[in-house]
Amino acid sequence: MSDAFSAIGPKPANLGTMQTFENMHIPLFILFADIVQGGENVIRGRTFTNCVLAGPAVIAPTGAGVNMRDCDMGNASGNIRNLLLRPMGSLVTGAIPFDDCTFIGCKFRSIGFAGSDEFLKQFVANIGAHS
Repeated sequence: MSDAFSAIGPKPANLGTMQTFENMHIPLFILFADIVQGGENVIRGRTFTNCVLAGPAVIAPTGAGVNMRDCDMGNASGNIRNLLLRPMGSLVTGAIPFDDCTFIGCKFRSIGFAGSDEFLKQFVANIGAHS
């Protein structure tokens, strides 16, 4: 299997245990896989500053959710709602769960967002106003 970090540098050995990420290009599926390998099932309590978060992936905020400031959400083809997915049941199988995370000045590439109606409305109100 090729290393998704190879084009951008080596993958940090402690990726799954890092709490703070700055100026990094992060394939989300690799971060999540490292966290799962460490025994967790949610990306929790992390801070991302000026990072590029790469998909394809869907983020599903849980619990305390996520805080995003000054982020570039990627190509929404003119409508921020194109990045959103509404769960049909009580969970989103296959999505990457995030809890109590902060994103500052990050760029999201090929990332969708799934969550409750309340989360989706807040996303459109907060992010949509700045896109």
